[in-house]
Amino acid sequence: MLLKHNIVIFLLAGVFLSACSAGHIGDLSVPTTTLTAPPLTATATSLPTATPTPTPLPSTDTPVPPMQNTPIIIEQPTSIVPTELAADMLDQRFPIALLNIYHPGPNSRLSSPIKISAYAFPGDQGKVTLQLWGEDGRLMAEQLIQLGNASGGVSFTSQIPFEINSAGESTLLTLTSYDSYGRKIAIASVPLILMQIGDSEIEQPGFGKEPFVVSSLPAGTAVSGGTLHIKGVAHPFSTSPLIIELIKTNGGVVASKQVSLAAIPSGEDYASFAVDIPYNVTQNTPIRLSLRQSMDHAPFLDMALSSELIILQP
Repeated sequence: MLLKHNIVIFLLAGVFLSACSAGHIGDLSVPTTTLTAPPLTATATSLPTATPTPTPLPSTDTPVPPMQNTPIIIEQPTSIVPTELAADMLDQRFPIALLNIYHPGPNSRLSSPIKISAYAFPGDQGKVTLQLWGEDGRLMAEQLIQLGNASGGVSFTSQIPFEINSAGESTLLTLTSYDSYGRKIAIASVPLILMQIGDSEIEQPGFGKEPFVVSSLPAGTAVSGGTLHIKGVAHPFSTSPLIIELIKTNGGVVASKQVSLAAIPSGEDYASFAVDIPYNVTQNTPIRLSLRQSMDHAPFLDMALSSELIILQP
């Protein structure tokens, strides 16, 4: 038995020496394991892309770059009205806007990232949507922000990093709320100038009151007779006409009309308007009365929107 054991050892040694002499010893390698650190988890939670579909953009021969995924940074919501808007609250003739971007102010010159402070009455499920639009109409960034189901206004902050190919670019930052049917409740916007390099120059907050106020139709009013008489005031954000639409719960437009706005009288914030809109319904129809104004050079982008709910009767 001992002899057989020695023979086996001898044979194994021979095989090993043969491998060495043949130069194959380098093939006998010990596998190594690389330990990879897990990715760091951000403290802020990015929510999915907003459900409502933005206003369709016109076709263009220039390829549109993909939308950037930007972080959402939300401080603890508070119902306290920011001091930047307190002065507007003192004027009781007109209500404060449902949505307000008070930092940065209009025409601020900004380097990346854009730091945003805003005040909002949240829409359906306590959400609002922030969007950054390029000067060619492309959607540069979008954030769906959950603010909770507060019954009043909520202050919050966020930031949007960006990259541009030119030294500077004009953009529009919009804040939008939607109802449970996907209709727009309100829009607030701020025109901005983005810079590749340089220090940011922050301007003062813009107009903080409700952009369009209907005085002839309190919310919830039932209207009959086939003609809707609308009287109110508007704060122009461009030279484009005021677009008035009667929107059903399925998104269909019952009727619409455009109204040219007069210049604002000296010392006032609003210009008056009045219009009659014919409509045709066969039964009681709840609708959202929407008033909006678009940019002069980009009619597919709304700068401001106000709305209220009324009922149309035959």
